Amino acid sequence: QAPMSVQELLMSRIDKLDSDVKRVLQCASVIGETFPPKVLREVMTDMGIDLELALKRLTGVQMIVRRPIGEEGEYAFSHSLLREVAYGSLLRKHQKDLHLKVAHGIEKVCEGRLSSFSRVLAHHYQCAGRVSQAMKCLLEDAERLLDCGEEGRAREAVVDTLGVALAGAG
Repeated sequence: QAPMSVQELLMSRIDKLDSDVKRVLQCASVIGETFPPKVLREVMTDMGIDLELALKRLTGVQMIVRRPIGEEGEYAFSHSLLREVAYGSLLRKHQKDLHLKVAHGIEKVCEGRLSSFSRVLAHHYQCAGRVSQAMKCLLEDAERLLDCGEEGRAREAVVDTLGVALAGAG
């Protein structure tokens, strides 16, 4: 029998998880390398899963680690490849649906501070297939950067907006 690749080994570990715990890992993988529990809670609000228990289990099997950042802390994947494998285990349609839920979750949790999250929102909207919303976020980011005197970064945001527009048209 041929040796397993690292990805196959990680997928084997993921497949051994309880279905609710696996679902939490997959949802977290859509958020990113690091994920605040508040956003994950918003994404999973209607799934009927005990999120705290699932996070404890994932921490216990060393798939994620908890970091003491901010009021509630944040979690991070123990390795970027683990996140990639968890994300890749989702069907494309589920990825798109979850990216939209993540964008909405960020908007709800970060209300009043959204300008700081424009790029992250743009990424999730683009992955959800919401090109116009992604472009709007990037243009808002460019405007914010211009207001801060960061012309170079503002230009990058405008170029990124054009890239999203072209990718969406293709």
